[in-house]
Amino acid sequence: MLQKPPTRPYRATMVPEGTNSDEVEALAAQGKLPVATVEATSAYAAKKAARTQTGHQHIHDIEVAA
Repeated sequence: MLQKPPTRPYRATMVPEGTNSDEVEALAAQGKLPVATVEATSAYAAKKAARTQTGHQHIHDIEVAA
């Protein structure tokens, strides 16, 4: 029987529609971009899950949540 890989929480920082690409880094540094936490087996799966759950197509960053 195949075992499922363990999941871990990931934090996805999203870029809302209409955000100027020149402002993304500054907004991220200021903590002004929306964030979602998702459970996934990898960063790739977390990015996919964040897109599906939130409807945001532009993900700025994916990181393991503490």
